[in-house]
Formats: sequence, C-alpha cells, structure tokens
Amino acid sequence: MKKLLILLLAISVVLCLAACGSDDTEDSEVTSSQGSTPSTPSKDTTSESSSSKDNSSTSEVSEPSTESSTTEEPSEESSTPEESSSTDDPVLEWEVAPTISQYVGWKGSIGDGTGLTGVRATDATSLPLTAINASPVDGTASVIAFNYEYGRTIESDDGSYDDYNILVFTYDHDIFGYALTSSLGVDGEGKDKVEIPDDGYVLAVHKNWQAKVDAMLAADEGTVFFPHGFRATDALDASIKSGSATIDGKVSESEYGKPIWEIDPYYELANYEQFDSPLDVDVTAKVYMMYDAEYLYIGVVVDSPNHYLPNKDSLWRYDSIQVNVISVDPMDEYITGSSMWDFIINTQSSSDNVFRQYGFGVTNDGESVAVKYMGQAEMKAETVCYRDAANQTTTYEAKIPLSECGKEGETIKGEKGTVIGVSVSVNQGTEEKWTNVMLRDGGGIIGLNDITKVPTITFN
Repeated sequence: MKKLLILLLAISVVLCLAACGSDDTEDSEVTSSQGSTPSTPSKDTTSESSSSKDNSSTSEVSEPSTESSTTEEPSEESSTPEESSSTDDPVLEWEVAPTISQYVGWKGSIGDGTGLTGVRATDATSLPLTAINASPVDGTASVIAFNYEYGRTIESDDGSYDDYNILVFTYDHDIFGYALTSSLGVDGEGKDKVEIPDDGYVLAVHKNWQAKVDAMLAADEGTVFFPHGFRATDALDASIKSGSATIDGKVSESEYGKPIWEIDPYYELANYEQFDSPLDVDVTAKVYMMYDAEYLYIGVVVDSPNHYLPNKDSLWRYDSIQVNVISVDPMDEYITGSSMWDFIINTQSSSDNVFRQYGFGVTNDGESVAVKYMGQAEMKAETVCYRDAANQTTTYEAKIPLSECGKEGETIKGEKGTVIGVSVSVNQGTEEKWTNVMLRDGGGIIGLNDITKVPTITFN
C-alpha cells in the first residue's frame, strides 16, 4: 500500500511542475509581442527567444509611427516661419554678390530741367552693379552689365539666366541718352540669345532686385538710364598721328590731317543738354589732334554766326572751349576701381595731376585766353585763338606740354602706343543764355562729368 501512495505522490509532483513551466512560457511570449523589454532570461533557456525579440524590436523602430515622423520632419505648420522669411527675402537660398562702384541711374530726362546731375548709387532711382561683362554664377544673385566688349549676345557657358530679368538699353538721339527698349522677365525665353546693342548695353538683373526692375519698367517715356562708370560705346575713341603744328590760330587738314570728330546738331555722338532742341543749335565744330615727343596739339574750328566773350573771367559761360586731358586710359583701374560715386573729378585725381582741364577762348577784343580749371602743376599750355567774323568761324589752337600732364615721374610719353584720354566741349553764350555742344554723355566735362566717358586717344 505504501508503494502505491508513493507512486501517486510522484505523479502529482510531475504534473504540477509541468503546469508551472507552461505558465512561464506563455508569459514570456506575451511580453515580447507587446514590444517591452523582458527581464533578463537565463542563457540556457532563452537565447533563441531573445534573438527573435531583438529583431522584432528593431523592425518597429525603423518604421516609426506618424507621430515620430512629425518630430523628425517639421510639419507644414512648423515650417511656416521659414516660408514667411523666404517670401520677404526671395533669394534666401542665394548668395548675394557684393556690389562694385559702377551703377545705372535714372532721374527724369535730359532737357526737362531735372537732368541726371546729383544721382548717386544709393538713390532709389539707381541700381548698383555686381559685375561687368561676366557670366552669371549659379547660386549667386547678381546684377551684371554687358557692353560691346563682351560679344554679340549675352550667351553664357557657365551660368543660367533662369532667375534673371534681362533689360536692353539703346541710345536714343531724341532724348540724348539711353532708353529702355526691350525686356524679358524671369519667366522669359531665349534670354541668353539677347543681343548687345552696338550703341547701348544690357543688364541681367537677378529677381532679388525685382522691385528695382519694376521701377525701371514703370519709368516715364523719355527717361534716360545713364551707365555710371562704364561705357555703352567706344565710337568716340580715336588714334592720332605724330607731327608738330605751328600755333598760329590757323588749323587745316594739310597740317593736322582729317578731324577726329565733326560735331553738328545731328551727330549721333554728341549731346546738346542745354538746348531746347537740336534744331535750335546753330553751331558746328571740327576737332583736330596730333602729338610729338613734347606736346599734344589740339585744333578746334567752330562755325557759329555769333561770338561773345566779354572778358577772360568765367570763360566757360561764354564762347570758348574746354579740354580734358587724362594721363591714363579713362577705363584704367585707377579710375574704374575707385570709389568715386559717379567718377567725377575728385580731390584724388586732381591732386595727383592725373586729370587736367583747360579753357581756351578769344575775347571780343581779339585777345587769346588760356586758363586751367583742374590740375596740380603750373599751366604752361600755349594758345592762339582767332575769330573770323566774315566767315563766322572761331579757331582755337593750343599745344599742351606732355610733361605737365600726369603724376610726377609718370607723365604722358610722346611715343607710339601711348594711351590717354582727351575730350573737348564747345561753349556758346550770350548775356542772356549759356549753351553747350558736347561729346556723348558730356565727354566727361559737362553734365555728369563721368571721367570714363572721356574718349580714349591712342598715339599712332
């Protein structure tokens, strides 16, 4: 009987242990399916189960819920501040190129009483440039001017005009300045094929300056868009021959050769800012020039029915000529790389003696007059001016020592290949009115006095 009881007790113990093991296994499986970390199992019973649970947990993290995705990638609402900033600054993603000294300014029109004198790069009616004759750089917002030196079109091999406005400016003799003649907006097509005018320039303006573009497009008809510090034509540039002239108030082609400029009311390379209309201009002029080792010779023959110079004071207000001489190329880095706000005569250039300006005239009494307006050194220029009333002509002839033009030790050399700047302006005046016949854009003398507009003269 005792043996039977012991057997029954053993069977009961085995069944009880089996039931307990089944409960532990079920609890472990449930814990894993919930993704929580189970208590550390013993190595000999859970190594396979632990590997399975690690894989299941990794899979859940790599496929996050919508809530966790919102945390890593800002929602539409959370990105609103950045989008608002982008709206205020349309080129938030662009690097804005630094500006240079040159710019385009517009302010009324020549002859309407406002003119362009006094325009500065910082004015609301000015657009500073960031480059001249350079291809656009992708990722950089720029304002680029293109002129005759770049080529026939503004085509670029380096950058795209996708985010640029293209504006074309052409010289208009009716307004004596550069008019906006065509444009392509940011969404325009064929912008890289836009041609550069023979007498004008093109602006590529990034959308960063869209407000400036809109203002230019809205400008009144007849508005002049003046290129400060860069040229839109080189048509006035000339070469002069070597030779010496006799200063006697007589100028002829047999002595000087053909004139380098012939100015009349219809001359495309001349302005008449002070006149009501070119048809009211009753003045023409021929300008001659040559050089030798020591002197620059200038002869100007003016055809005018009237001549009035009461005295040698205020020469520029009456019948006379003004002559600029620059001892370097007007497009030299000395001038174009300066900080002059519109490249006018400034303290630096006049004190350095790089820039000189003379006035020559003949009084009503027949006295020849020569004065110096700009320049450091003592003036030694000689002149003989003569009024021929019968033929209604006035001849101005002068020789200017090359040694007095330019910095000390860097004066003009009277030899072939030398490049300088020379400009001439013809003044006409009476007791009631002062008028002027000038080369294009004032020739660097009248109006804006932009030195870069002084023609380049090469010694041949």
